[in-house]
Amino acid sequence: MMLQRQCLSGRHIGYSQQSRPGSSVVQLVPRTPRLGVHARSRRVHVHASSDADDIMAKYGITAASGSSSKPVVRQQASTAAAPLAKAAGNGVFILLLLNVVLFVLDHVLHLKGIQMLYLNHVKPQWWQWITHAFCHANWQHLSMNLFNLCVFGKMVEETEGAAGLIFAYLITAVGV
Repeated sequence: MMLQRQCLSGRHIGYSQQSRPGSSVVQLVPRTPRLGVHARSRRVHVHASSDADDIMAKYGITAASGSSSKPVVRQQASTAAAPLAKAAGNGVFILLLLNVVLFVLDHVLHLKGIQMLYLNHVKPQWWQWITHAFCHANWQHLSMNLFNLCVFGKMVEETEGAAGLIFAYLITAVGV
């Protein structure tokens, strides 16, 4: 006799019913057990089928030998992503360049007009709500912001493009 129950993720778990001769106790034993952690509840469940076995069978890999009977062929990326890949890096580069240029103009060349770009908390000008995002107090402040821009800005640019990254940077500068 085969019993099935459904776990929280909607997958069916199969059990076979076994009993010992002369005993009235029935024990449910899972079919092809595989331990896994359920994503929502973080409890350990026994899953009926193995995802790894399905993947190995798809590519002709046997569990005993670990070798493949046919080579694994990777599919080429779609041509729709090609224009985005060509533009990747432009938004991050532009923002990095603006930050470094303003830092050099202020802290190395000491141009007086650059101080007007910093946010004046007492009497702010309208442009300072955007330009203060490109101004940095010292080298540590600049380097940490450039590092974060490289790491997180690259992720945003890969999904939203260069224009989306620059728009997100300016929106967060204003604080909306």
